[in-house]
Amino acid sequence: MGQIESQIPNENFGSGQSSTNSMLRPSNLPKVEQARRDGPVTRSGDPTRTEATSSGVHLYLDPGVTKVSYLPSQEKELVPILYADCEGFGAGTNTTNAERSIQSQFSHHSRRLSNSSMIGIPTRVNSNSGRNITTELEISLPEIKDAGKEGEELYYARFLYAFSDVIVFVTEKDQQFHKDLQALLEWAASAVHKAINHHPRKTLIVVQNMPSRHNTDYYSEAFHKQSLFGSMDNLWETSKALSSFKKRHDRKSLVREGEIHTNEKFLNLFFQSVEVCYIPNKGLATSAEIMRQYRVLRRQIVHAVEAGQRARSNSWTRYDVSSLSHLFGRAFHHFAKLSGPFDFYTAARKDNPMSVTMADHIANLLRYMQARDKRLENFHSVVAVCLITFVYRDFRQAIEPKEVFDRTLRRICIRGIKDYRNKYQPCAFTFQDGQRCKAIRLTHPEHCNSDERGSTMPGNFDSADYPEAPCDTVRNIEHSFIRMFKEVCSRTLGGSVLRLPPHSELVHHRRQVLTSQSLQESGFWQTARSNKTCLTCLQSVPDHALPCGHVFCEQCIKDFGQACEDQRSCFEMTRCVLCFTPWPEKPPQRIRLKPKYAGVRVLTLDGGGIRGIVELAILAQIERRVGLGVPVRDLFDLIVGTSTGGIIALGLATTEYNLSEITENFIKLSERTFKMHRGGILSTFDPLNVLPAFFMAVKAWESKYRTTPLREGLIGLFGEDMSMFPAATFTASQRKVRVAVTSTTSGEPCIFTNYNRITSTDNKDFEREDEQSREAKVWEAALATSAAPIYFKPFERGHPPKLYSDGALHANLPVEYAMSEIQKIWPPVGPSLVSDEGETYEKDEQSFADFNEASSDIEEGRSEDFDLGRSSLVSSIRGDGVYLDTLVSIGTGEQDRRDSYPSAFEVGGLKQAYLSFIKAMDTEAAWTDFKRKTTYDSRRHHRLNVPINGKYVRLDDWSRMQSLQQSVHESYHTSINRLNALQDVAASLTASLLFFEPDVPNSARLQPPDRFHRIQGQIWCRLARDTSALRALIDRIAGFDIREDYPKMGPGRFVPVALKDDWKSDINTQGKHLALPITIKTTNADSVMELAVRLTDVSIPGDPTNHNPREGRFPISGFPAVFKDLEEKLMA
Repeated sequence: MGQIESQIPNENFGSGQSSTNSMLRPSNLPKVEQARRDGPVTRSGDPTRTEATSSGVHLYLDPGVTKVSYLPSQEKELVPILYADCEGFGAGTNTTNAERSIQSQFSHHSRRLSNSSMIGIPTRVNSNSGRNITTELEISLPEIKDAGKEGEELYYARFLYAFSDVIVFVTEKDQQFHKDLQALLEWAASAVHKAINHHPRKTLIVVQNMPSRHNTDYYSEAFHKQSLFGSMDNLWETSKALSSFKKRHDRKSLVREGEIHTNEKFLNLFFQSVEVCYIPNKGLATSAEIMRQYRVLRRQIVHAVEAGQRARSNSWTRYDVSSLSHLFGRAFHHFAKLSGPFDFYTAARKDNPMSVTMADHIANLLRYMQARDKRLENFHSVVAVCLITFVYRDFRQAIEPKEVFDRTLRRICIRGIKDYRNKYQPCAFTFQDGQRCKAIRLTHPEHCNSDERGSTMPGNFDSADYPEAPCDTVRNIEHSFIRMFKEVCSRTLGGSVLRLPPHSELVHHRRQVLTSQSLQESGFWQTARSNKTCLTCLQSVPDHALPCGHVFCEQCIKDFGQACEDQRSCFEMTRCVLCFTPWPEKPPQRIRLKPKYAGVRVLTLDGGGIRGIVELAILAQIERRVGLGVPVRDLFDLIVGTSTGGIIALGLATTEYNLSEITENFIKLSERTFKMHRGGILSTFDPLNVLPAFFMAVKAWESKYRTTPLREGLIGLFGEDMSMFPAATFTASQRKVRVAVTSTTSGEPCIFTNYNRITSTDNKDFEREDEQSREAKVWEAALATSAAPIYFKPFERGHPPKLYSDGALHANLPVEYAMSEIQKIWPPVGPSLVSDEGETYEKDEQSFADFNEASSDIEEGRSEDFDLGRSSLVSSIRGDGVYLDTLVSIGTGEQDRRDSYPSAFEVGGLKQAYLSFIKAMDTEAAWTDFKRKTTYDSRRHHRLNVPINGKYVRLDDWSRMQSLQQSVHESYHTSINRLNALQDVAASLTASLLFFEPDVPNSARLQPPDRFHRIQGQIWCRLARDTSALRALIDRIAGFDIREDYPKMGPGRFVPVALKDDWKSDINTQGKHLALPITIKTTNADSVMELAVRLTDVSIPGDPTNHNPREGRFPISGFPAVFKDLEEKLMA
């Protein structure tokens, strides 16, 4: 969706304009209807209606496409054209289809909806009638809300002018052209300063359509233009609106030459170029002449939109279907509520992809430094030391610094600086009142500065804040890099060979540079915070926050933290390495990392309203049967929840409450939320919920329940200030488990998390702010995931505002979402360097362009996508990323789905929405679909749910919660099969506390005497040593077994692992770690190895299996595993 053309005719000549359109769009109605049906357009949705639906606006797709080449060397790209077709100024004075559609549904009610504060926006519901289509967008901006139909025209003027590349203005009579053009300019003047950071000015094409007098000289565009504009009176003199606009512009002109004295200069304030086209009357010209002029008009439109597309050649100002719908939604809500300009950059980058290359991170650092510390020498030194860290991590031996910079690092730096200039560099122009110009370099209008209020002043982009040329910045980074590299590396063999320093020496040097006197004096680290860039290495997305607000990647936690003595893969930090902030009144920050060779344990929680109490009761059963006194949250690495499951997931992951306390709070929250609907005390006299259905049907109520009780309850549960990320800033403690909750915005799924996706180029569904002050609060995420349609109105947050609805609309069974998140948190990355296009390059063989050619790319604006900053030398397990130990999916109870609905919903058009939501709640059907997939594995994917007997339990039937708890207890005491499934889950989670870890890299080798491949290592435990939980686990372990699954031969027999007789005593009485030596060996590296632990069941009073406790064999974390994958991961 590269271009949008806005055709805006004069109100007096609608028939002429319609005939013009008929030659530019599909001729038959079905094609027109199909093109318009799925567009983001205000319309009734009835296929028998083609009239405008709101203020006379149509949107439809051109049947052809244009081809655009953004750079001379590129192939042309096919780009569709959209037309926003307006039926003239004042066309909205008649009742529109949107209004008629609504009014027809409620004609038998006395209450009539007023359109003075509502504008119709389409939904995606298909219908053969006008019902169930129109959604109302509430207008709260007084200048639009209180102006009736004129307010609607003002609303659409701002919207259409902001998005259009071309304005096609259709007129007929010469004698009225001056008045018509004034009306057009008044329309443009109301909108011209209502958008920033976007291709600002448009192309105007004036079409003189079928005038009564035919003049063949008009076939000459130059003659025609002169006849229309040559002797025209000043356009502003007889228009109050245009005169005021001109006076405001002239007052702001810095020099007299900037004042407006001619129509040509006045038109240039709104349009970058003005073209004309003559369409003769069919009775006065031949068919061939008429068709030729239509082709001229078509050519003018296509050329103009191609020019607009090239002007918007940057990524966030070129639209695809998803981004256009996203921006449309943002703009609709912005212009309905705010009078300031719509910032395309902010709107487009609100959900922008995380930084994934080192160049991205360099650009982000430069953005922060330019905003806080203007001394570029600090930037040079920080980037240089991070480049040295990059070389240390990615190269096995030292290379001459000049060579490695030229071959690998120069391009990274050039790309980073170019990204900063394109994405972030602000204009330094300052208005007299101290306001800064809000435009960035790439989208700065020519000769015009604008602030966030929409005020403008003549002038070009001011780069005074960036004092040196980009090529000088690269050169200074290079000098700093070479100097530091020589300082930290030593030479051997008479100085001919460089040797990389020991890891500790490099870390020490990094500390010195990052905490230099210059940086400390500038106070940069005291204010600089980033949720998207690890500021200590510029190589990764950070994921571990400290109380001071600085966030570090996993490798930097290992570099600057101290390994804990009592727990494996756990690190302590007593102060921040950047700002030196200590936290002496609190214990050291303990950051638990996933062991490198361990798998992932995942919990998913369905949505289901008050039936979430079933999930809490099942979790309590799991916790009891694991039997180690370990909170259930500590048995998982990732929890994904939807709706009520999202609230429970957030309770587990972000609070200190135990499971009993979470259950108690959930019961209180449910009663508070659902005890009374909007009717207040009338709720007690309305057990059949007749009132909510009726009042929602006639649009008197937005939803069945008020959001306030739910919002206040969530704030009471989670606190008002705690952010989703980074929570340590508020809790002064590290997260216990990663959590994600799903929601829906703009009709698409989205997700809130307390973690970062480590690397992903597709983050459109990912809610993350780089500035911590704008990050979503925990209670906001809980409200966003649980705003169920019909029950609650959508939740609004952010600037520009976004609306969020229940995550159950897309993922009430969030299993697929969880499986996707695993790959984005712990992604598979091969051992080769990876470019932005997905190609791979070898370090020693790839050649690069020289410095001058690469530097010129910055100035010429040429796109250079190649970047090595995303590289990593981590092999994947089994080829699909981290190994999944266990996925446990928990439901909210099985019961017959009731598809009945209140009869009043037939009247209000709510039937389809209600039935669709009820259908989305059927998670058992969704689980059946998941089981059909090739990724399903019954040994690793578990579903726990219980039947709900008796009367159907609604989502809001809070009085049934106690009986639901009891049904869970009874279910596991009456069904042996269901109990065995529960015990298998508990045993699998217990076994996953154990993991294997090789000793040293050279332990993996082919032994010549017996031709065995061997890996020597130890079995470790995730639990801390000398704890009651570890001792309880040791008591349940009967031993360890190992077996080999031979290629083409099948699995062999389990063989016991030989252990010391007193290994349990060492752990239980001497407080040692569980660290059991073991050698894994095979003659075939393609064999699948399974290392398992034998566990006895926990005895639970009242269980029907207590008389015969089981001993089962369960794989430890990370197993089964292909031996070759273990080898490759070890050697990497």
